[in-house]
Amino acid sequence: MRLHRHPRGTRTRLLPVRRGLLAAQIFLCAVAVTTAQTAPHRPLAIVAELDGIIHPVSAEYLTGVIDQSDAAGADIVVIVLRTPGGLLDSTRDIVTRMIQSRAPVVVFVGPAGGRAASAGFIITLAADVAVMAPGTHIGAAHPVSGNGQAMDDVTSQKAASDAAAYARTLAEARGRNVMLAAAAVQESRAFTDLEALQATPPLIDFTATDVDDVLRQLDGRMVKRFDGRTSVVHTQEHRDTPRRDDAPAALPQRDRTSGGRLPADDAGHDRPDGRTLESWRRPAGSRRRASACCSPFSRCRSCR
Repeated sequence: MRLHRHPRGTRTRLLPVRRGLLAAQIFLCAVAVTTAQTAPHRPLAIVAELDGIIHPVSAEYLTGVIDQSDAAGADIVVIVLRTPGGLLDSTRDIVTRMIQSRAPVVVFVGPAGGRAASAGFIITLAADVAVMAPGTHIGAAHPVSGNGQAMDDVTSQKAASDAAAYARTLAEARGRNVMLAAAAVQESRAFTDLEALQATPPLIDFTATDVDDVLRQLDGRMVKRFDGRTSVVHTQEHRDTPRRDDAPAALPQRDRTSGGRLPADDAGHDRPDGRTLESWRRPAGSRRRASACCSPFSRCRSCR
């Protein structure tokens, strides 16, 4: 910046042209700051889908999704869950990461015809918000041997007592039905969406037909976190936003089974209602299926 020199004893001043440029710069900066302050927040929902058995690979997938959602500053994480059950160690890993998530975690058992049995029931209990689609069911969480053989009475009783205490702890912390949670483990009880919703207190928060319906019903809802903190979830923006077809892909997560990156499914779309949706889906080739793997307590050969 050039200064116009005056005789000694007088003050220096900016040349008129420079002074005008400086004023323009200050004005532009003020406009930029004002725009940034008034720009509406675009809620970001990370949606992950798990259809299969709960084991170390699926646990790594879901914990990785929550890690990436924390890094992205997501407002909500929605896990679409369909599972016959799985390993207790993997279930505990998932539940622990859900509790530690920066954003509230929603577990949506759906679509219609799906189930979250055994380990899936525990994961649903642990969610900040538990949702079921019509025509789904949860429960049947009594432990069984992972090798398909019957456990002796002492081992079976110990396993059931341990799992029941875990279910009661999660249900009590979430304000859900403690007696029904224990009955699902000790008596292998299962519950339809209506039975879970109409219980007193209920096992779930509400029912929804799909992820869009889940997000609509979540908007403005007060959510209580595991540590007792409460926050209001905002999942909709009351303004029209054009849908972008060139949206960036979803955040990648390594898949230990295939050795590749998880592909995005409808990733990064800006919705007309202002939400941003990122969808995560496990590749079909990474699912390991084995009937003996439904136990939350023992590993079958395919999971070792």
